[in-house]
Amino acid sequence: MAAPPGRKRPPRPPIITDFATPVPVPNPVVELVDAMGSFDHSQLTFVRLLGRGGFGEVKLYRSPSGELVAVKAVPLYADTDKEREHMLCEVRTLNSSDSDYLVRLRGAFFHDDKLHLAMEFMDGGSLRDVLKSSSARQRMPEAILGKIAVAVMHGMNYLKKEKGVMHRDIKPDNILVASDGSIKLADLGIAKKLEDSIAKTNVGTTYYLAPERIRGDVAEYNITADVWAFGVTMIELATGAFPYEVASEFLVLDAIVNSPAPGLLPADGWSEEICHFLAACLEKNPDMRPRPWELLSHPFILKWQAAEVAVSTWLDDTRPATSS
Repeated sequence: MAAPPGRKRPPRPPIITDFATPVPVPNPVVELVDAMGSFDHSQLTFVRLLGRGGFGEVKLYRSPSGELVAVKAVPLYADTDKEREHMLCEVRTLNSSDSDYLVRLRGAFFHDDKLHLAMEFMDGGSLRDVLKSSSARQRMPEAILGKIAVAVMHGMNYLKKEKGVMHRDIKPDNILVASDGSIKLADLGIAKKLEDSIAKTNVGTTYYLAPERIRGDVAEYNITADVWAFGVTMIELATGAFPYEVASEFLVLDAIVNSPAPGLLPADGWSEEICHFLAACLEKNPDMRPRPWELLSHPFILKWQAAEVAVSTWLDDTRPATSS
């Protein structure tokens, strides 16, 4: 089509034949794992599936040296920024941690579009596994509860003091034991970096939420919410049963907010120290609930931190007998 009289046709734009390669969007998880250095997973031998969870599956592998590692596989390309934040927080926290009370990260690698975290294997499983065993459904010995409390308080204290995070999902499933007697916190997938010691998002397992995390009028909470969750966990471990009626999630949440906090009684054979310790953990007013570093000086913690307890023997006794 010709240009109108008296008007020149505008020049054609140049044809671009050399397109620049698109710049990939930075993935902080990839960058962090790359910075950690290589982890040779090609020599790992599959042993068995350990379990599946909300963030992926966990498999047991054996390295050429004979060490067993628990490898957790999670999708690399998270669906949301929040999921990516969870993944990044766990890798960053574990990679830089040096605590006897946190499960150690042996390495990380990418395979089949998934991030694989090779973790220290705790061969005793979780305290949830212990609760499910036929010989541990009644009452857990106070000495074992004491050692669990010592380990978890130290783990929580380390996370807050050294890493500036709170766990936010304390429950029996995330406390692991090993045949050497060690007890450690695991699964930091939803750990939250604290800003001025306050967290504002409400995540975690519903049944272990502190009252202030359930009430709609409280938008912020701090590490004492983890202390509450541990108190509920301890009651469950001590008695072999969750301390609230679990007919429905609504009833559990209502009871947490509106019913008296659960506890243990000396009349049932428990010491004054553990009863007082759990009453402190399960103080419903978060302003009056102690922090982990305060609880480390509690008589219950001091008693069992100094005591020698055969945790490994107890663990063996809880395992169901195998037929010969």
